[in-house]
Amino acid sequence: MGLKCGIVGLPNSGKSTLFNALTGAGVRMDTFPFTTVDPNVGVVEVPDQRLKKIAELVRTPKVTPATVHFVDIAGLVKGASEGEGLGNAFLSHIRGTDLIVHVVRCFADEDIPHLMGQPNPHRDIEVIELELFSSDLEVVERRLEKVEVLVRKGVKDVSHEVDVLRALRDHLSRGERPPQEVIRELPSDLHIITALPVIFVANVSGKDEEAQWVESLSDEAQRRDAPLVTINAKLEWELSDMEPEERKEFMAAYEIPFSGVEELSGAAYKLLDLITFYTHAGGKELRAWPVKRGTTAVKGAGMIHSDFEKGFIRAEVIAYNDFISAGGEHGAREKGFVKTVGRDYLIQDGDIITFKTR
Repeated sequence: MGLKCGIVGLPNSGKSTLFNALTGAGVRMDTFPFTTVDPNVGVVEVPDQRLKKIAELVRTPKVTPATVHFVDIAGLVKGASEGEGLGNAFLSHIRGTDLIVHVVRCFADEDIPHLMGQPNPHRDIEVIELELFSSDLEVVERRLEKVEVLVRKGVKDVSHEVDVLRALRDHLSRGERPPQEVIRELPSDLHIITALPVIFVANVSGKDEEAQWVESLSDEAQRRDAPLVTINAKLEWELSDMEPEERKEFMAAYEIPFSGVEELSGAAYKLLDLITFYTHAGGKELRAWPVKRGTTAVKGAGMIHSDFEKGFIRAEVIAYNDFISAGGEHGAREKGFVKTVGRDYLIQDGDIITFKTR
């Protein structure tokens, strides 16, 4: 499962700085709109202390952590849904993501002008959301026109889709995010941006005056029932460029308890209700696999290879705590910690799984 997060926000909100902090990709930085014409994609390892402890016991030559793909998309401006700025070319990039990371500027800097004067989280969020609602409404209306033609021709199988699309259109017309009961019924090929979960990022620089903007953004996030992560993107970028030991010493010296980047990855996992299972096939590779909570063993096997799902026989599972306490797989087998499960077993967070296939 490739988790894909789209980073969005107004120009000069700090999106590309955050992207650099996440990926160390060295994306071009300028203080004018549309620096990011094409989306930049970076793959970020998910911090995982369990993986490190398993690796100490398994000792495979290759360790592959779970990853998150972050897509840095060009700054969105008022009128984008009607072609302003990069218009719908920009919005099409968002439709391919699993969730939105909405970077909101909560810092003042004369060298990096805000397009509308001072930061104002409520206003800045509304500018972005208005364009997303407008774009989605256009997509839904086009689809509805096509499906209603089929209904008039007597095609019965699409009547339910018409009802769902009309309900969705009504919500979008009122500037409302579609409720879950509508989202669950959406056609799988209809990628609605406003149906995606959102994480708000307050981009700060550490000045006292910024507290008012962070508080305002916190209120907005709570109103939308969305998580909020506060990050000093510029500092995080500098941290990402340090050697591990230097970074550790710097964070200790300035009493930085944890990286905002790590918090963001964790928030994305939690928001999408993802868990991690592990495999160490043939002693060659230890790998972490992110899956939706409630994924069955047979579907987990299919993530590794489609042939594994087709030829699934059973799976052997060791819970993480049992694996560690027993000193690895051999000890776990001696102590009877290995469970044999069938295709319908629900994978648990931290499971170490060996799939048996035909």
